Amino acid sequence: MTIEPFLATRSRSYVEDSDGWTLRLANGGFGAQFEHTFIVTKGAPIVLTD
Repeated sequence: MTIEPFLATRSRSYVEDSDGWTLRLANGGFGAQFEHTFIVTKGAPIVLTD
């Protein structure tokens, strides 16, 4: 499972470029995205990223 928080200034939404991959802030501003990947188990989760 992956959680991908996206932090942004001046925009609350994004638009997708025609390449189907690139995201841009709808109202401009600065944005940062990062990713946390983990495995769900019956016990504690296994975190794969720092």
